[in-house]
Amino acid sequence: MNHIPSASGRLRTDLARALGFPNNPYDAAAEPYVNYLTNRCIGGDTMEEHIKLLITVVTYFQEVQADSSMKKSVQGLLDVVSSSAAYAHQNLEDVEDTLLYIIGTWSLLLSSFIHLPTAGGLRKIMATYNLRTHGSPYGIQPYGEDLAGLVAGSGLLPTAIHCLPSNHKVYKQAPLQDATALSPFLQLSSASSSTNHVDITGSISVSNDGDLQRRVSLGFLHDLDSLESLTINATRLNAYTLNTFGAVDIAWTHNVSRHLLLSKRDGRHILEIFSLPCALNATSLQLVGITTELAQEIRETYSLLFNASHDTPRHTKFGRVLGIGSFCWCCFCSMRRYRSRAIMSYNTFSQHRTLGVKRAQRTHKTEYDPLLVKLMSSEPSDWTPDMFPHLWARIVILGEHLERAKPWSVWVLFRDRRDTLQFWTFFFATIVVFLTAVQVLLSVAQVVGNLQFVIEQDISITIESDRDGWTAILWTDVGSRDLSKSHEYHHFIEHMTAKTETGHRDICLLPVKVLGMESAIKHTSLFQTASHLPSELHIMLDDHAIADRDALYALTPVFLFAAASENQLLSALQRWYDIIVSTKWDPKYSTEHLEQLILHKYLLDDHANRQEEVLRFIKSPVLARWANSLAQDQSVVAQESNDAHKADYEFLLSRYRQLSLHYQEAISVLVSAISLPGSRKQITIAAKDTKLTILATIFFPLSYCTWIFGMNFVELQQLSIWIWVIIMVSVGLATFALYQWNERKQLWEFWAIVDAKV
Repeated sequence: MNHIPSASGRLRTDLARALGFPNNPYDAAAEPYVNYLTNRCIGGDTMEEHIKLLITVVTYFQEVQADSSMKKSVQGLLDVVSSSAAYAHQNLEDVEDTLLYIIGTWSLLLSSFIHLPTAGGLRKIMATYNLRTHGSPYGIQPYGEDLAGLVAGSGLLPTAIHCLPSNHKVYKQAPLQDATALSPFLQLSSASSSTNHVDITGSISVSNDGDLQRRVSLGFLHDLDSLESLTINATRLNAYTLNTFGAVDIAWTHNVSRHLLLSKRDGRHILEIFSLPCALNATSLQLVGITTELAQEIRETYSLLFNASHDTPRHTKFGRVLGIGSFCWCCFCSMRRYRSRAIMSYNTFSQHRTLGVKRAQRTHKTEYDPLLVKLMSSEPSDWTPDMFPHLWARIVILGEHLERAKPWSVWVLFRDRRDTLQFWTFFFATIVVFLTAVQVLLSVAQVVGNLQFVIEQDISITIESDRDGWTAILWTDVGSRDLSKSHEYHHFIEHMTAKTETGHRDICLLPVKVLGMESAIKHTSLFQTASHLPSELHIMLDDHAIADRDALYALTPVFLFAAASENQLLSALQRWYDIIVSTKWDPKYSTEHLEQLILHKYLLDDHANRQEEVLRFIKSPVLARWANSLAQDQSVVAQESNDAHKADYEFLLSRYRQLSLHYQEAISVLVSAISLPGSRKQITIAAKDTKLTILATIFFPLSYCTWIFGMNFVELQQLSIWIWVIIMVSVGLATFALYQWNERKQLWEFWAIVDAKV
């Protein structure tokens, strides 16, 4: 059963065949182009009326006149359409706008045929045509020209470069700098020099659509073969390198005249790329002035832009299973990823609805062109002026932009190897900075790991007697607050760890069972150990009856705890002293060691004074009287405890004094060691000064005699050379005698002093 196409389908087929696709609908290659034309149906016309008008416009310029001298002008089309029954009732200006809009969509130059609000309502094609022919963008409408003449006269489409200036120098090399040698000849042509010979001019643009385009004017070509050396390697100039090194983004366009134009919008460089390569196969576009050569050049650019690195490297072949291509930094994988992103952006662009289309009346058909993706994947060649004579001026501008571009981010510096000196300098500088940062971090970690923090907490004791016995008041700066909550006061607490257990210390005459007793209070954080004393004081007392009568015995746990803490501090300071003394002092760390020794000695002297104060408190005769009220056996226990306290704190005082003396000796030695390099340096400088003095003594007679005989006197010029030798030797001997006289005088003074003492 054969499928009968609808009226709209038959019109689409007629349109495709009128455009130059005779195999439609069996060949769907023209569908993106036809969808583009039908999607531009705006205004009050129906889709059928829009397609019929398109067919009318295309067939009008395709009709062959009997007289070949007669041209199918745009004005003739306006007369034919405006006199038709469908448009006879409409305003002539509306008909003009509609026809030029239709011509713009068909010729793929829509933005050039519509009114530009930013240009005062001018049409770009009319303004450029009048500017090139009359020297002013304002003038009569050039509707007397045929469509190809109007487009060619406007200079919108790039034309082939076929001659070079007489003073142009061609280099027999192929780097990008040689390829951009044509750039000095990219100049704006003034209105006075513009002619009607539009076949030797081209147009480029580096701004928005409203700007007048540049034109390339080239003179005589000396050597046709030399032009082949002007080659730009595709691996150096492509969409990926322009985006990465030149900060150029891609913008898809339906205007074929803006293909490969470098624009600048919103502070960013934009490379415009034509998005409907299938339309270039339409034979009707030759009526517009799009030649087969220009169409072929545009097709060739897609592979050069997006498939410059065609050969697949080994690591990509072997790593496809692992997905290496998704993160590899090589040029091939990076270009492939960029091409994938470009295809995604193109797919999004092809889905955009045309402005002015009514959603309720029409559905937007995709303008995605599979031929574009196919051309992207084809095998590339290189950028050469013989393969791209029409687009060469624009290619040169892209090459110049890439050469002038500077790295615009830190990551680009790692990828940009065009300037090898800059790349390797930054590469090794980065390595040095990285290693320096690692060294600093390791040094900080080492310093923090070697630090020991000491938190000093005081306990003040006041004892008063009363009728029933005694009352003791203990003030502490401990409190019950967790130290981990004190970061705003002590930042080093973040590096501390704590264990709520009273471990054994080697302290003289202290019972092991008391110091090794585990605390009943458990805390996983930095709980202050001294805060356990109020609740555990009674546990560390052997006889509570004695404690009721003797205050000194009742305070035994406090004295034991304080002595153990002091002994721990002594052990830490002794350990640091042993480390500093036993290691070989590096002059670079001498100042740091000296600061530590001075600080530690201050701590030793301060704590020694505290031990003396505690001993005076323990030996107080007032406290000794309270022991008289005890029984004989209780008095013995209390006295043993008191003697133990005295022995402990006398031992601590002795250790503090002894260690303080050791620190003082170490400080003296270290000060001498620090001053020794300075003394050596002074001695070295003095020896150098002595050598300089001796050299000056030797050269003094030479320079003096040279100065005398160098005077411009006739008498001196007539003397013999031997006179100069005799005077020089005489002055030298006199200088040496004076030098020795000074040395001998000092020697005589020394012997005189020795003789006087003897």
